Amino acid sequence: SNLTYNKKGYQHNNHIMSKIGVHAQKLKKKLVVLIDKDTEAFNQIMSAYRLSKKTDKDKENRNKAILQATKHAIDIPLSIMEKSSELLTLMNELIKYGNKNSFSDGAVAIELLIASIRGGHYNVKINLKDIDDSKYIHSITKKADLIIDRASSDYKQLLKIINKEL
Repeated sequence: SNLTYNKKGYQHNNHIMSKIGVHAQKLKKKLVVLIDKDTEAFNQIMSAYRLSKKTDKDKENRNKAILQATKHAIDIPLSIMEKSSELLTLMNELIKYGNKNSFSDGAVAIELLIASIRGGHYNVKINLKDIDDSKYIHSITKKADLIIDRASSDYKQLLKIINKEL
């Protein structure tokens, strides 16, 4: 939105660009935090696997810690998918009202967002393999698949617009 705001011929869209810019910056800040949390979640899984297995109680505690850490390691990429999907949705307005000279920048942002969403989906799926709760797996899979489906639809629509303009 910064490439459009107050630019000649686009001033009439300043309010829209400002709204998009503020929302996008909030989402970016949340994503930066989530990136670090994703690393921490992986480290928590590794720490849980290193817990003692000497006694039955140790094994029980270790299994609980692994499960808790794994679910946390699923929640983080799922949140990344959600935030990246929100940004991808914002790209609809940005492409519609934004500076036409910035279309290639928009196209790159769209590609990065779809990669983020797909990457998060892969991380969710790989961690679900370590869960033995079919209800939980179904619930998370449904959420992740809905995000992927919506993002894929947005992506296709945005690519049509961009390819027509470039």
